[in-house]
Amino acid sequence: MELNVNLHRFGDPRPLALVVGHERAGNHFLMNAIAACCGYSTTPYIDLDHPEININFHQPDLIENVLNGLAAEHAANVVKSHHHAAFFAPIVDQLADHVQIFYIHRDPVAVIESFWRFVHGWPWAEGPKVGSVVEFALAQPEGRLMRYQMHQHDSMLRRWQAHAESWLSLAAKHDHVTALRYENLRDGYDDCMAEICAILGCSLETFPAPDRDDYIKAVSDDALTISDDEHDALGALVRGTIQSDIL
Repeated sequence: MELNVNLHRFGDPRPLALVVGHERAGNHFLMNAIAACCGYSTTPYIDLDHPEININFHQPDLIENVLNGLAAEHAANVVKSHHHAAFFAPIVDQLADHVQIFYIHRDPVAVIESFWRFVHGWPWAEGPKVGSVVEFALAQPEGRLMRYQMHQHDSMLRRWQAHAESWLSLAAKHDHVTALRYENLRDGYDDCMAEICAILGCSLETFPAPDRDDYIKAVSDDALTISDDEHDALGALVRGTIQSDIL
């Protein structure tokens, strides 16, 4: 297939690296770590969230064709997505020989707090722009972020739960889908990257960490503060809502 994207290519076959996570879960940390340690490229990465490739995400075989086509080109660019696993589940088996999928998930309190700040940084409607982080957790998804989900969810917190559970379920069933926690990558970087390097076929004794300046940061706004009481209330809401081992 013809791909009109700025590809960096390996000289020989390597797995295509696809990094998936909920918004603000640490996608760019993991993407940049793969680039730093395994010779992949994130300048540019291939962004399935704002795709240069015209993909109907509701037709799974088109996703399959694009990803396997990139693998056939020996693409070194890391591929990024925020989509729910339902978009990939129908074709995940067909990707097994050429694509390694990494799902990164993070403590939902940190995700919701960061995402609440982040949506206020966009001039368009990317999600509910409400006055507090607890209101945000309880609000229904809306706006442009709806492109990442198949169905509506009762709240942003339930949306996070559905995203994490769907991908963790795929990872439990498929060897080429690897789930890892953001906190483990942050606090046990060498161990996590040793596992990832083994999966991607690169051999390192030391694991360079990416520059934090390369991450996408949430908007800085003094009005978007989260008090200790709000943080505690969000934590209580998470623990009372999600009765699952995904926490």
